[in-house]
Amino acid sequence: MEAKGIKHDDKHNRVRLSKGFTLKESWSDFILAEYETRPAVEVETIQQVRAVWNDDEWELHLVCKKEIPVKNAPGDKTAGIDLGISNYLAIDYEDGPSELYPGNVLKQDKHYFTRKEYQTEGENGPSKRGLKTRQKLSRRKDHFLHTLSKHIVQRCVDEGVEKIAVSDLSDIRGDENGDSRNWG
Repeated sequence: MEAKGIKHDDKHNRVRLSKGFTLKESWSDFILAEYETRPAVEVETIQQVRAVWNDDEWELHLVCKKEIPVKNAPGDKTAGIDLGISNYLAIDYEDGPSELYPGNVLKQDKHYFTRKEYQTEGENGPSKRGLKTRQKLSRRKDHFLHTLSKHIVQRCVDEGVEKIAVSDLSDIRGDENGDSRNWG
């Protein structure tokens, strides 16, 4: 199932994106974008579409849901990962411990390096020093996320986990009518 506001035409490699209720002038107001992928890449179950500026042109980044089968799973348990906790990542293993990983390091790095970048900005945009600062932040973020994901996979192997469920719990606050649920 695709996300609301996204219609995918896989026969013609097009994505129709809704402008959202507040930006529409009429019910048929939308953005139609054609895309091209590398050979052997299948686009299905689109969850998110991002427009990204790549120095000289815009790119569409399509985020798709894909289940990856594991041939030799270490066990038959399931682990749930919640990405929605503010500045933290939580993992709950079936019949096992729960773990909490701090993600505030990324927030601290972003704050520090963004300040460094803006301190070197001139009239014509970021200086060479500012661009190097941006690249260093990107490398640190990539390293942190790679190391964390590698550690999580190893912990899942140690716990005998076959499936990892990464959840989006953004809708848990509302009940079936869309009203705010009382968690008190």
